[in-house]
Amino acid sequence: MSQRNFSTLDLKRFQAYQQDDIRYFIERQRRRGFSYEAIIKEANEKFGQDLNWTLHPEEFANKLIPKWKRYKHQRMYGDIIKEAVDRAEADPDNIEHPIITAPPQTGKSFLIGKAVAPWYLNMFPERSVLYISHTHSLSEDYTWAARDFCLYNEEHLTFGVNQHTKKKSRWYTTEGGFMMCAGKGTAIPGRSGWLVIIDDLYSSEEEAYNPRQLEKVVKWFDTSVFSRMQQQTLFIIIMTRWNQNDLIGTLLDRQEKSPDAIRFKLYNFPALTTEENYKDDPLGRKVGESICPDRFTADQYRAKRASINPFHFEALWQGNPGSELGKMFGRKYFSYCKQDQHNFYLSDVRGELNWTIEKKRCIFFQVTDTNLKDGQHNDYHVTLTVAIGPNLELIFVDCYREHIEGADTFRVICEQRAKHSRTINGKSVSYIRKNFVEDMGAGTIAIQQSRKMKEGFELVPLKADKSKRIRGIPLQEQYQQFNVYHVVGGAWLSAFEDEIIAFTGEEGGKDDQEDCAAYAAIILLNRSEYGFGYDGIDTMHLNRMRGKEKELADGFLTRDQRARRLIDGQTEFEDDADTGDSFLFRGGNLE
Repeated sequence: MSQRNFSTLDLKRFQAYQQDDIRYFIERQRRRGFSYEAIIKEANEKFGQDLNWTLHPEEFANKLIPKWKRYKHQRMYGDIIKEAVDRAEADPDNIEHPIITAPPQTGKSFLIGKAVAPWYLNMFPERSVLYISHTHSLSEDYTWAARDFCLYNEEHLTFGVNQHTKKKSRWYTTEGGFMMCAGKGTAIPGRSGWLVIIDDLYSSEEEAYNPRQLEKVVKWFDTSVFSRMQQQTLFIIIMTRWNQNDLIGTLLDRQEKSPDAIRFKLYNFPALTTEENYKDDPLGRKVGESICPDRFTADQYRAKRASINPFHFEALWQGNPGSELGKMFGRKYFSYCKQDQHNFYLSDVRGELNWTIEKKRCIFFQVTDTNLKDGQHNDYHVTLTVAIGPNLELIFVDCYREHIEGADTFRVICEQRAKHSRTINGKSVSYIRKNFVEDMGAGTIAIQQSRKMKEGFELVPLKADKSKRIRGIPLQEQYQQFNVYHVVGGAWLSAFEDEIIAFTGEEGGKDDQEDCAAYAAIILLNRSEYGFGYDGIDTMHLNRMRGKEKELADGFLTRDQRARRLIDGQTEFEDDADTGDSFLFRGGNLE
């Protein structure tokens, strides 16, 4: 063996012996009751080493994780966590549990899930850490990754890993501490946790806006997670926001209402700083700066904001699900039309382009959202009359909205159906092809009545199997394509538009009219499933359009392009009734 190899081996042995001495010293001083910070300060002087990296979770990760990239926002995560731990140790009666909200793909779960638990156990190897995520399997992955991290770096830690345990859901330190995991909604074994890490409880929008799931998560947190608390338990919650009524919203609302509630402190890290949020930014950024320019530049975030639903960007990337910018609908997308007995007269968003649709070429239907109980303080009964144009325009014709008794539901539906009629051969015939009713409350009773009575039609049930937010997405898309028209001149229109604009997707609001409009958009997109198909389209008009294809090939536009041209002030359009796409006519028309 060469002298160089011997020297290298000897140095490693010396370092290992010294590390054993450091571990023994720390353990001895800890048993004497000294704080970990005081012990490390004394060890630095005694052994001539800098062990201060063990005091901060981000420095701990930087020291022990190969190829760790240091980002300013992750350093701030570490500062927040260290401050909370120090405060919990110094004053257990006044713990402030940190809540960190941050955009997707910014490394929050990697730092919190992989490094924070080993860092905490390195200071307190006799304690326990509980890690919770939205599924049990994901929680197991992070728990086992933390164990592997400790095994790989065991020579640098103040504890060893007990390798007799093979369960992925729990592992033990040689000092009697442990780390265990649980998935959202699962039972937590009867052990208390000193540190409880909660990482992204919601995995999808549908789950985050399902009122039953929201209630279930809060109930589970109250009964299972809170029951694991002891005097010095510290919660660290780190999540991407979806809904202002999620677990974070519930906890913050409770402490606002009661001074005796458990105290949480919110730290929001928006993807982009704006005029509204830069003053509260934990990183002290200026307006327009990215949270992590090395991973996502400000221009990339701005492009994402322009390309996706603004509600999603405000919630997930800006951490502000209740923002005005995050509302689903805006007045700028409203288009209007007039009507007489035989026609609709449509205008673009500027009121500059006009075209006529015959009512006989439209499909008419009504959507009803019934009240759940009787009395003046119940929900409204709403019946929305809708027409689908020959080119798949969605036209809101009329809206009846009143407090009625539940027993009068079917009678009111019949009256609203008869209101929209025309005379054929001396007989009054309703325009309405189908009546849809939400199958709950008084609606269920009305559906049963329609099957017993011979009124010439049956009510078609609609199942409320998704959250209001999810149901509203097709309507939002139709508005953003400038494909929804409001018939002017009715007393109903002002209240209808106010409710549409105010809608944010939250459960429990006064949104009966929006709910009917949302169902109408769903019916439009799935018209064949609801018995309409394409039978409302004028085939002669379609054939006439196809006959002009060669002349107009250079003027073909998609519906999205049509919307943009309308805003820019282009001239006439006429749609291809089969595809929903459009042709642009530069002077003249098809006649």
